[in-house]
Amino acid sequence: MKNNCLNIIDYGQSYKEIIYQLNLKKYFKVSYLDEFGNGTTNYYHGTFKQIQDIIKELFESEKLKASSKDNYMYSADTPLYKFDENTYTGYVIKEVGFTLKHYITWEELNIKQNIRFIYELSENHYMCKSLVSTSTSLKKALKKLKSFSKKEVKGSKLAEYDFDDNLLKHGSIKKTGNTYTCNYYYWEKTSYEYDEWDIKSTSFTLQKIKIKEL
Repeated sequence: MKNNCLNIIDYGQSYKEIIYQLNLKKYFKVSYLDEFGNGTTNYYHGTFKQIQDIIKELFESEKLKASSKDNYMYSADTPLYKFDENTYTGYVIKEVGFTLKHYITWEELNIKQNIRFIYELSENHYMCKSLVSTSTSLKKALKKLKSFSKKEVKGSKLAEYDFDDNLLKHGSIKKTGNTYTCNYYYWEKTSYEYDEWDIKSTSFTLQKIKIKEL
């Protein structure tokens, strides 16, 4: 995957080649995420110009939601929003209980075949979400989901039953809507003072995302 400037053209090419590249449909990822990795990610099949328009429209829309409160999380001279016309990236500081930067970024995906869906494997902990990998193959993505989930509980004691005495099944793939999980349930100490334990489940999820055709 590569992150190029969307408005930079190689003028060493012929005029015909420049026009061809500008009108060539490719796969792109456009993200609007906060500093904890939460937000929206969309995938598109379109041209550079179409992606430019989508990114600029996203920024213009989100900057209207910029925080009107004191920007106490950042220095006083930090703008509430900023957009770089060369790279087509930027940020908006929004109020979410506290002020937080939300970043607009994009990637051109190195995908040659025609596809309709992409699969994102993420790790989720409390407020934080981090992308582990993306795949165009459901089979390969599910294999990674199972592998990462199994590794997460390595060295932990698995729970056999939940608190209602229901038998817990480990390592089975479950699909809810467009989200896949492969849960392992394990004991985690929640209080050393009182020797309290709780049952936790693995934190990896696989999201099936439809690519938007432009």
